[in-house]
Amino acid sequence: MSRKRRNPASLDGSTAQILTIQLISLLYQKLRLTRFYTFTIYIEVFYVQIVCITCFTF
Repeated sequence: MSRKRRNPASLDGSTAQILTIQLISLLYQKLRLTRFYTFTIYIEVFYVQIVCITCFTF
């Protein structure tokens, strides 16, 4: 009996959320070095909005 493997490209909500958190922390670590705190916060909020929109439309 063969088991069907799940397509890794298809993300469920939890996976997308984890990826978002990882990417945000990466962005934060990179931008923290340049000390643009307000810019970092702006990027984080903007990125979360984009990810949420793309997750829920597909």
